[in-house]
This record gives sequence, structure tokens and C-alpha cells, in this order.
Amino acid sequence: MIAGYSIADGLGARVSGAPIAYIASLFVLNAFPLLLVLPVLRPGLGLRGLGRQWKTGMLGGILSVGAYGLAIWAMTRAPIAIVSALRETSVVLAAILGATFLREPFGPRRVLASIGVALGIIVLRLAS
Repeated sequence: MIAGYSIADGLGARVSGAPIAYIASLFVLNAFPLLLVLPVLRPGLGLRGLGRQWKTGMLGGILSVGAYGLAIWAMTRAPIAIVSALRETSVVLAAILGATFLREPFGPRRVLASIGVALGIIVLRLAS
């Protein structure tokens, strides 16, 4: 799945010639299905459900768009496979931050997954 959407994103941004427009159109187009499905899946949520969390939600949304945009822009400048592999390091970073600040367990599965990501980056680097 990751390879599929990474290739689609990278090629889409390259073909569009305007990565920012490509990113913006994806976020706008994704909003419509969410606006239709959200009331069905979470009827009580709506705008009332945001309450005190709107600032956190806005910050998360801005950071999400920024991170996604940076990765897609990088795919227009560098090999898609390398950018995708480096993008997956965020999963490892998130696990480390979760363990450090949220006291989440960093057990054998996460250690193995982290090693797998690191090995994948090394293999991609050596292959290029």
C-alpha cells in the first residue's frame, strides 16, 4: 500500500508540474468524502464536538499538510523510492517520541520494525 500511494503521489506531483497545486487539490478532494461520511459514522461529532480541541486540531492539520507537502515536493526533486524510505523513518521517530514522552512501551516488535526501516534505507542507498 505504501509503495502504491508513494508512486502515485510522486508521479502525480511530477506530471502536474506544480506540487503545491497537486497537494492542495488532494486535500480539497479528500475533504468532500470526509464531510459526507463523518456525520454517518460519528453523528454527534460535527462542529460542536470540536469544542476546546479546535486549536490542537488546526495545529495537527497544518503540520500534516506541511509534512505531506514536503515529502511530495521532495519526490519531484529526488528518486521516489529514496524519499519514501526516508519518509517511513517518521514511524520510527514517532515510536521513540511515544516511548519517551508518553511512556508507551518500546518492545521487541517496535525494535524489529525500526531495524527493518533502517535496513530498508541502507539497502536503497547501496542500490542507488
